[in-house]
Amino acid sequence: MLNPMPQLQWLLTDPSNDLQFERLRDLFSLWTARCHGDRLPTRGDFSSEELMSFAGRVVLIDVERAPFRLKWRLIGAYITEVVGRDSTGRYLDEVHLSEHYDLLSLHFQRVIDERIPLRMYGKLVYADKPQLLAESIDMPLQDDDGVVTMILRGLDFAT
Repeated sequence: MLNPMPQLQWLLTDPSNDLQFERLRDLFSLWTARCHGDRLPTRGDFSSEELMSFAGRVVLIDVERAPFRLKWRLIGAYITEVVGRDSTGRYLDEVHLSEHYDLLSLHFQRVIDERIPLRMYGKLVYADKPQLLAESIDMPLQDDDGVVTMILRGLDFAT
């Protein structure tokens, strides 16, 4: 479980992907099993039933390229309940304050450009809930042409 540290702020990244939450480790293992060499998984590599088995802790983020924008395609019910809002269908730059969006955008840009999974953790601040400790794993998904068009995110909270 995440250790509550008062100085901890949201948007700390950990490229070691040393996940603390079991469900996130399971989702990461599923994503890893669907990778084949340099080929990343596609959205079609995961059934809806598989993703639903993570009890509302899954997010899908669409990646738009011209101009670069990120859109919440799906946000799991558990996440919306804990955070207290459902941003499904909205762009990240419409939902988040600019300083939070800028940090999120850089994080997601790294996942996209480097084609790597990346852990994020810390205190949730962008949803007006600074008491929540959160952890996520963001994993790129490619289309049939090998272009990253979506991010599969697992997100959990120490509630």
